[in-house]
Amino acid sequence: MGFYNGAALPDPAGLLQGSGKRMRHVKLKLNEDIDEDALSTLIADAYADVRRRMTQSSTA
Repeated sequence: MGFYNGAALPDPAGLLQGSGKRMRHVKLKLNEDIDEDALSTLIADAYADVRRRMTQSSTA
């Protein structure tokens, strides 16, 4: 699961992987547990970040 501006997201659970300037990802593997709460928080934070950026660009 990719997060375009993932490098700027808080990730206390350490789910995000990658070393690009902006992009980070979470690898989801069949039959492997993942911290669902942490992933949900990442998704919500990424969504809020996109909304904030869209609002800023539309008012500029």
